[in-house]
Amino acid sequence: MIKLAIDCEFSHFDMIGGDLLSLAAVEVIDDKDLGREFLCYCKPRGPKYFSDKAQEVHGISYFKAQTFPEPRESMIKFLQWLAPLQDQFQLETIYWGSWNFDLKWIETTMQQTNLISSYYKAFKTSKESHHNALKMARQKLKLMPLPKAKTEAESKKGQYKLDNVARFYGLEHKHHEALSDARVTAQAWIKMNAGEKVWTGELF
Repeated sequence: MIKLAIDCEFSHFDMIGGDLLSLAAVEVIDDKDLGREFLCYCKPRGPKYFSDKAQEVHGISYFKAQTFPEPRESMIKFLQWLAPLQDQFQLETIYWGSWNFDLKWIETTMQQTNLISSYYKAFKTSKESHHNALKMARQKLKLMPLPKAKTEAESKKGQYKLDNVARFYGLEHKHHEALSDARVTAQAWIKMNAGEKVWTGELF
């Protein structure tokens, strides 16, 4: 069984006004081992598709992004990376947050680069085959210590953020770097499935 932990970064929070900047995927094999990893970057269309607020999140400047490959080149590389998995049944994905947010960005980029039919052939998936690691953390790590913050409300809000879960498990993590986020999502999924440091407070 192979699942893919996926994470993306973007040039703008609005899908219409922005572009995919980076895409990362990490294989999870039988819910217990990490497999192959993939990372690519995409050049944005222009400065009007680039948000300062998005840059504050991922730290990628517009000038840096101008050195990235053209999106079609990067999407072809992703399809080539997916090729060994095409004979599998529907691919299952692991994500942290909204089940279709990152995939919608990938799908839009595949459409813009005229690769959508190849993408649908390579990436057979459905809503039922998506796994929300954030939801799993909320269920299994209910007694995880709160992160330090100025107020209790801020601490509770950040309790299940990916960087806090990474600290809880002692995982190396660079927050909002696509490959690091995808890898930590995969690692946390494995640890939660194995019952490592998991306690919900229920005695029976």
